[in-house]
Amino acid sequence: MEIKSKIIGEILRYYEEKKWQGESIFRIFIAYENSEIVGMVTASCDPNYKSRSFTNRGTFGLLYANNFEVCEKLIKECEKFLRNKGKRVIRGPVKYPKTLLGIGFQVSGFEHGLMYGESWNDPNSKIMEYLLKMGFKKDSKYVDLYVPNKIWRKPGTTLNSEIELTFLTLDELRKRKDDINELGKRSFEGTLPLPDLVMGSRTEDFFWAIEQLPQSFWKVKNLDEVDNLEFDYQCKELQQIPEYKRVWDLILSDTKEIESIVGIFPLAIEKKTGRIVGAVMVLPDIFQVMKGVPVHRFNADTSLIDLEFQRLGIYKRIADLPRITTQNYLKQNIYVEGGQVFWDNPAAVKAFFPNCEVIKEKYVMQKRIKLSKS
Repeated sequence: MEIKSKIIGEILRYYEEKKWQGESIFRIFIAYENSEIVGMVTASCDPNYKSRSFTNRGTFGLLYANNFEVCEKLIKECEKFLRNKGKRVIRGPVKYPKTLLGIGFQVSGFEHGLMYGESWNDPNSKIMEYLLKMGFKKDSKYVDLYVPNKIWRKPGTTLNSEIELTFLTLDELRKRKDDINELGKRSFEGTLPLPDLVMGSRTEDFFWAIEQLPQSFWKVKNLDEVDNLEFDYQCKELQQIPEYKRVWDLILSDTKEIESIVGIFPLAIEKKTGRIVGAVMVLPDIFQVMKGVPVHRFNADTSLIDLEFQRLGIYKRIADLPRITTQNYLKQNIYVEGGQVFWDNPAAVKAFFPNCEVIKEKYVMQKRIKLSKS
């Protein structure tokens, strides 16, 4: 119950901030019957949201209804709001704040429990059944992938000599927030049009999550203390590669710093310009912080590689760094790749699926909004 109240508190804090910022991009609709709440939903026309590069699509989220009639009325209110905002398609669930609540209706893997940054719902919910009856279609499938404790990305591609890998402190990351956001734009524009892309404030959401970790979390263990000998060996093998060794030495040298280096947010930097051309943004499971237990689960939520630098060996080198550091912050961890990987992304299928285990499946629904009869 305590974690539930904390999650609700974060949701309320998010929408309270939006209200006081004077933004009219969302609505919350609540259905009552004899003064009892029987349903609710949020509707959003977030300017930072795109679906397959289109901006004329709005979203719904946090949908609850105790019967079909209530669900239908709530969705009609969402459609009316989004239609007045110029939207022509409604998709969901896309739950804000997305970094906390995720996207999609979960249809499998309920035994794996909640994880920060991922969508979840009651396994007995009939909401998807109601939406299908209303004309919605299953549009996009997402999966969560469990990454075994091994280094499976072979460093076959040599990192370009003009690129270096590094970690920064949280303060340094904040100073470069605009650069990271620009990297996000350069990474996604012109690539496979993603069905549910939200940028904007997400970088700040990552920073907030990092701030919730206790200072004791950042104490790096010596590799000799790691229980998994196979993983330990592979980590040491990687450290023979110059760019890995340089980054690892950087982390180990941080023990006397007041503010720890954020070892779950690796960056690739172009040496001659200092420009950020790659990043992997890993979310610690803040639900574990809320429970007051040690954090040992991580969600590799977002990978960003500048389109101009995609064939320079950056991704193969940078992607394993957070797994090495999380393994050395804690002796045991659960690492989920991508958080929610788009099933129809050929690059993701080629890179991840042969080496990982699908543990959860989710769908985002879609329906065209009917034009008003006026």
